Amino acid sequence: MFDPMQKNENYEDMEAKIVELLPTKARQLSFKRVVSPKQEDISNCGLYCLVFFECHVRGIPMPKMTTTTLGYLRFRYLYKACLGSMDFESE
Repeated sequence: MFDPMQKNENYEDMEAKIVELLPTKARQLSFKRVVSPKQEDISNCGLYCLVFFECHVRGIPMPKMTTTTLGYLRFRYLYKACLGSMDFESE
């Protein structure tokens, strides 16, 4: 699980919601809390989650989330969204 703000209560809420929605499956799961990098503002949580998911799927570490990196990633995701059904793999 990944919470960009890395608040313990958020992780506990996520675990409780998974157990509530998938009680049988939840017993088979082990929860792992990913704690890096931590979001330092209140406006980039969606971007952090997108980057976390993409990096996790690709098996690569998350980049350091500087102001420059955040700006680049916003435009990158906007560009990919504008491509729509076009080739999403080309970069």
